[in-house]
Amino acid sequence: MSSIGTRLKEERERIALSQTTMAEAVGSTRKSQFNYETDSRHPDALYLAALDGIGVDVLYVVTGRRSQASAASGALEPDEQALLDGYRRCSADGRRHVLQTASLLSQHAPPTKAAAAKTQTDKSARGRSTGQ
Repeated sequence: MSSIGTRLKEERERIALSQTTMAEAVGSTRKSQFNYETDSRHPDALYLAALDGIGVDVLYVVTGRRSQASAASGALEPDEQALLDGYRRCSADGRRHVLQTASLLSQHAPPTKAAAAKTQTDKSARGRSTGQ
């Protein structure tokens, strides 16, 4: 099982903050943030409460289990999260390229079962309306 420090770093990266920015947002220092993420020190309750205020899943940091709010929001699969994390680290130009690439790839993807069923239904309806 991963450590509190490892999960804290995962959450910081998930919300796309640097160590310095996260530390400043919760009234701490970059050195303290580094110490927490490397398990040299463990965060106190005030720090954890402040993390909750900036969108960190504190239950996950402490226990390794996602909170109900996180689960209810449709927690992403690991590959989806990796894609989103990479996107968030991109520059504006990089993000534009990612979106263009995703759009192009999705145009050439095989249809889903739902899309295939809709196409079949549409063909059947057209056949009935033309007397075929």
